[in-house]
Amino acid sequence: MPYNLSTVTKKVPPCKYCGAEPIVVRSSGPQMTGTFTSVQLGCPTEGCPQYKNEDLPQHKYKYGYYVHVWVANNKMAKYFKDSEFTCKCGCGTNNIDDALVRKLDIAREKAGVPFVINSACRCAAHNKKVGGSATSSHITGHAVDISATTGTAKFKIVQGLVEAGLTRIGVAKSFIHVDNDPNKPAEVIWLY
Repeated sequence: MPYNLSTVTKKVPPCKYCGAEPIVVRSSGPQMTGTFTSVQLGCPTEGCPQYKNEDLPQHKYKYGYYVHVWVANNKMAKYFKDSEFTCKCGCGTNNIDDALVRKLDIAREKAGVPFVINSACRCAAHNKKVGGSATSSHITGHAVDISATTGTAKFKIVQGLVEAGLTRIGVAKSFIHVDNDPNKPAEVIWLY
């Protein structure tokens, strides 16, 4: 049964032995499919009857009861589904960078407007078909294009992206391109 993060944390009460509040901890495994596939509960306080040592850095979680969530592909986002980042040609390519997804989630929260992903990961064939550059960051999973058709939407999206630490931004008539490509200069903005 897949789990929604907010549902899981609402259902988990404080530790009945020491009263610690739940903390969400994510992990990944190549055998996992779907978004949330299993949940393990444990109090990180040694001596507590609910204590579980999951080989996690215990000092990070010593103040709370943790919810250990196995996440497929190590992606956990509040506002985005994994499928939104998959190549649009139907080949199934999805090599989206986890750091980019995390920052997009923060940007979406700050912007307060929907982020509709027009394009994200692209296989080489699809990238060529849509006229993308041979060095496109979409191929490496480091870029997304977000629909933005009004000046207000563009302002809010760009402001959210910058506040989230994303500093490679392209502004087009109907979308905003953003990437975190480590092989390209940061702190740049351009027009299409």
